[in-house]
This record gives sequence, structure tokens and C-alpha cells, in this order.
Amino acid sequence: MARHIFDLVSRESRSGSGLSGVVGVYLVLLVLAVVVVVLATGVRLLRRNPLVASYAAAGTRLWVRYGSNAMEVPPATGYTVVPYSQIKDLAFIGGVAFIRPNGGPGFVLPRELVPESGLVLIQAAHPPRSSLVQPSGAKSAPVPRDMRGQIVLVTCAAVVVLVVFAVIAVIDMKPAGSEHGSVPATAADVRTTIAVGSEPYGSLALDSDAKSLYVATPGAEQNSPGSVFVVDIATNRVAATIPLTMNPKSIAVDPGTHSAYVLGSAGADTQGGVFTVIDCSTNTVTGTIPLTGSMPAGLPAMGIAIGTDKRTAFIVNQSKSIELVDLATNKQINSIPLPLAATSITLDPAARKLFVVDTEGMIAVIDPVAMAVVGTIDGRGHEISSIAVDPGANILYISSGREGAIKVVDTIARVVTATLTVPNPEALAVDPTTHNIYAYTSGEISVLQR
Repeated sequence: MARHIFDLVSRESRSGSGLSGVVGVYLVLLVLAVVVVVLATGVRLLRRNPLVASYAAAGTRLWVRYGSNAMEVPPATGYTVVPYSQIKDLAFIGGVAFIRPNGGPGFVLPRELVPESGLVLIQAAHPPRSSLVQPSGAKSAPVPRDMRGQIVLVTCAAVVVLVVFAVIAVIDMKPAGSEHGSVPATAADVRTTIAVGSEPYGSLALDSDAKSLYVATPGAEQNSPGSVFVVDIATNRVAATIPLTMNPKSIAVDPGTHSAYVLGSAGADTQGGVFTVIDCSTNTVTGTIPLTGSMPAGLPAMGIAIGTDKRTAFIVNQSKSIELVDLATNKQINSIPLPLAATSITLDPAARKLFVVDTEGMIAVIDPVAMAVVGTIDGRGHEISSIAVDPGANILYISSGREGAIKVVDTIARVVTATLTVPNPEALAVDPTTHNIYAYTSGEISVLQR
């Protein structure tokens, strides 16, 4: 059991749940410790008393004499005379009468030694509304208030034990045949959905400071112009629609300049690609610029990320390289070789790392300053379509529309820690302030609270 708890805490510490997951586990363990103490106290209250056994063993002769103000009991009980006014508790449990005087231990007697006449004398020494004993004529006395509290306490403790073990079971649960825990995105996770057109594919970018989510979707016909929907994430409503003159493949936002860059193709010729630049303060297109230079021929531009220097765009296009484009000249200025054919890219500004992923889920970690790959992460799945990072939580998300899943990756340990079940997620964005996940699915955005 101790080993199981240690493994559970360790796994939550490494998982995408971050600090909240670890705190949650420790709170559960704290409740469990309190419950164990309460149960131990309850067992001590209810177990067989050896003193009682010594004077109430089978064959022992017991007697009680009732006077006008006190009752005489066998000396073996620890008392000889007990004034009625000093009796604090009296309860009948089965065929046994439990009596506890003020300031001393309790003792038990056979039910037959506390007749109705004795009850009348005891009751007469207490206030009329006292619930110490049942009124005259009743078959048995109720459980006194003190004893009722103990019974309720023990019952509640038992219920809490069941709840705690259920919570541990849910946290520890893994589906059969799955390497990582699968966490369904329930109604509590998906807070709301936002309608944004009807196209099956799209790309997302979020400006947390401006509380705006940008959704780039293609046109209804192949290679036809698409649109950018601007969603106010404070109200979860579409605030504006920006028409494009190109077919968008990816979108990125520079929060520092409040500019959006839409990457795509113009017409059937997808070589090189084109940029559409949007002024986010006015939601207007300021220019559509063809990319020139030595971009790999014949490959469509697929993903874009904007560097922290505000001057460089990083573009992937299914070749084994990242192309660096100078935003001032819109020309390719350098290239970073990759071990995989990347289709999606994201930048972690806090860690100053780029993450790229291919359609099989292999992830490469790149240092953009050294312009070199510094690590890889195995997140393999089927038809991975998008990648997004939560820099404050050190979490990376990759989506698979075919699997209906979002994989959660720890960017420090560089391992997949969990899988969120979400129907057909084609594109992702993460709010670094609230840590909410936005997933695009066929003209609808699901908002997942984390």
C-alpha cells in the first residue's frame, strides 16, 4: 500500500497536471490519515472492555438496588452507589444497558436489571426535556446524544474511506492496453463550444493579452480563399470575420505587436507559400506577401511560429528542415535541419525552445539560438495534426483527429504523461494565463478547462 501511494504521488509529480495534481494527491492522503485516526478511535470505543468481562462473565450473579436518590450496583463495576443525578449517559444496545456517571468510566448491566421502575427514578432526577432515557412506558431508551454523535462520526468516517479509495482508483486508472492514462474530456472539462463556420479543418492562434482567439479556416472549394474568425474568449463569441485572398494552412500571433501571420497558398501553386499579415487591433489585412528565396520546391507551407525577436518566422513544410524567414524582407534567411518531416510547429517563449511534430507523432526539440536539435520525444500516434504549448506549466499538447485524442507531454521529462479523449481535434491552442485548451473540430471549438 505504501509503495502504491509513493508511485501514485511520483507519477502525479511528473504528469501534466503539474502542481495542482500533486497537491490533490497529498490532500487525499491527508484525508486518509484523518480517517484512519477516527476509525481507530471508533474501534476503541466499541471493542470489548476487559473490566466488563471480569464482572459480567457467564454465571456471575449480578444485582441492582434502586433507592429514592441513588442506585446500588456490584462493587466489581467500580462503583457501589451511583446517584441518579450523576448519571450522564444511559443507552440500551440490544440486551445491554450502558451507564456512564459524570467524571468516571461507564459500565454495563443486563437489560433486565434496569426495569421500568428504575428508569422512572433515573428520569425523575433529570430535566423534563432530557433525552437521557426514554419516557415511562417505552420499550427501550434511545441512544443518548453523546453516543449518537460517536455513531454518526464513525459512519461518516466509513463513507469518507470509501470515497477516498474511489478517488485513488480513478486517479490510478488506466485503460486496458494503453501505455498512458486516458482521461476522457467530460462535460465538466468541455465548458462550452463555439461555432466558427463549417469547414472540417482549421488552425488556431491565441493572443492571451487581447483575450482573442484567431481561427483560420480554408474555403469551401479546394485552394479557394478562406477566412479568419476572431473569437472573444471572455464571452466565447465570434467578434469579427476577416476574409482572406489565400487558402490558409496555419496561423500564428505575435502578442508583442498584436499582429497575426497567416501562412498558406495562393491558388493551385503551393510552392513556397504566402503570408497574410493581420493587424489585430483593427482586425484588418495589411498585406499578402509571397515568400521568396530558397524555400523547398513543391512542398506546401504547413506550420508557422513567430520568434521572440519579433523579426523571424519559423516555417515547416513537410521537409526535414525549419525555414527561417525575415519578416522585414519576407525572404528565407536560414534553415535548421531536422530528423523528421515536420508538419506543425510551436514556440515555448519561456524555455526558448521550438517544438515540431510529424504526422506520426515524433517530436523534435530545437534550440533556435544554437539552431540545433537538442532532443526528441516519442509521442507516436496516427495522423498527428497539431501541436501547442503551455509555457507556464511546461506542457505540450499534440492532437490526433483520427484517434480522437490529445496527448499531454511533459516538456521537462520529455515523456507523454496522459491522453485526453476529445472527438476529432484538428487544431489546438492554449491560453497561458488560464491554461485552458482550445480544440478545433469541424467548424466548432471545444474549450477544455485544465
